[in-house]
Amino acid sequence: MTKNTIISPVQYRAAHNAATCINGALASLQRIDDQTLNQNADAIAKMADFKQLLTSVYDQNKEIIALGDKQYESRPLELINKAASRLNQIPRDIELEQKTFAARLDTRRQKAEELGKRFSEAEIEKIVPHIPKSEADASAAIIAGLKAEAEAIKAFLGDSPRFSVELLKNTSLYPLNNAEEAA
Repeated sequence: MTKNTIISPVQYRAAHNAATCINGALASLQRIDDQTLNQNADAIAKMADFKQLLTSVYDQNKEIIALGDKQYESRPLELINKAASRLNQIPRDIELEQKTFAARLDTRRQKAEELGKRFSEAEIEKIVPHIPKSEADASAAIIAGLKAEAEAIKAFLGDSPRFSVELLKNTSLYPLNNAEEAA
């Protein structure tokens, strides 16, 4: 494993779990001495080999943990903070979109009811046309996009210690998206 190896959350948790289990096993195996093995040379050699194998696997897991800890220490704090803030803002943005569209529908309905007292249905349609399905679809697409952005941000925030910026692709937080907007 090199210093440039990227440790995923699954690898990091698995290494922690393995190191804990192996450490307990090694501690238990330390109590088994030559006398416990009845001075059997073959058993003593196999036990030593087994302890060495477990120690090697333990060391590999500790290396993964150390690399994960190093990744975590150099995590993109500013981006993480922006992601958390954006995640908190998205429900309000969804609610605003829903209320804005509902208000348009309600306003149209109220005007149509008011005009219905004096005009025919065809005349009302000319004065206050129905809101096109394309606008309803556009509003639904905005809401779906916001929900997808929230899921992407949750995935990014849950990607410790790696915090892969690629998980933010197709969100307003993705660094390349912001760089393109600034250009």
